[in-house]
Parts: sequence; C-alpha cells; structure tokens
Amino acid sequence: MTRKQAENGDITRDPPLLYYIQGLRTGLRPNGQTFMYLLKALVSGKNVNEGEEVHASVVRTGFASREFVSGALLEFYVANGFIGQAR
Repeated sequence: MTRKQAENGDITRDPPLLYYIQGLRTGLRPNGQTFMYLLKALVSGKNVNEGEEVHASVVRTGFASREFVSGALLEFYVANGFIGQAR
C-alpha cells in the first residue's frame, strides 16, 4: 500500500506512515524499499517531522548506506528546502 500511495502522491487519505507504524506494531520489519517508498510519500505531503523520524529509523536499522534509500532521503530534504540536512 505504501508504494502505491507514494507513486500517486496520496498521503492524506490513508497515510503510509500509519501503515508503517501498524506494521512495526505487528512485528513486521522494514526493508530498504519500505523506507524508499515511505520517504517518497512524505515528500509529496511536506511532512518534515515525520520524514526526520523516518530518517532516524533508516539510520537505526542500517539502511542509510543503501543508494536508493539515501537518494530518497536526499530527495525528501531537498524538496522541503533543507539543503544542509541533505548532505
């Protein structure tokens, strides 16, 4: 569901972040694609605080070194005008 919503730019009806949180609560573990699509969905919604929380999760889970995840982080921060954090 997160991937489809990220591609459609739809974060308001059924926020992907809520699906992510619910998945964590039920024992699902995110992978790099989870973070990539979640960050793409947050770009279109301009959710800076949520994006920073996702960034922290990316670092905690060790996916920050994956190119497609770091690219999604870069895109998120640049889209929200935070060039310094994008570095």
